[in-house]
Amino acid sequence: MNRFAALGLLYEASKGKRILVISHDQRQARKDMNIFEPLLDHEDKLIRAHGNEQIQRSNGGRIWFRSVNARIQGMSADIAFIEDREELTEDIIIAVNGGEIVRA
Repeated sequence: MNRFAALGLLYEASKGKRILVISHDQRQARKDMNIFEPLLDHEDKLIRAHGNEQIQRSNGGRIWFRSVNARIQGMSADIAFIEDREELTEDIIIAVNGGEIVRA
């Protein structure tokens, strides 16, 4: 994840989209979320709950940060952003049923 990818995902979330960012472990998921922090508007909410890291935009858009081993069953996302080393799992495909899958 880099600043340019983060800006693109924030733009999509500003349109109300739900985005799932998949990293190789929870530590990397937290690092990815930290890239977003200086880019947020003051009305955005940054949640740092262990295993439930997310950004909630004021318009309802969300960005969830999960490791590839985290439970994502039952989640529904418009976009899945998958870090380069991660495998596309059945749970991810189900979570973005009909949405976009972006491999970085």
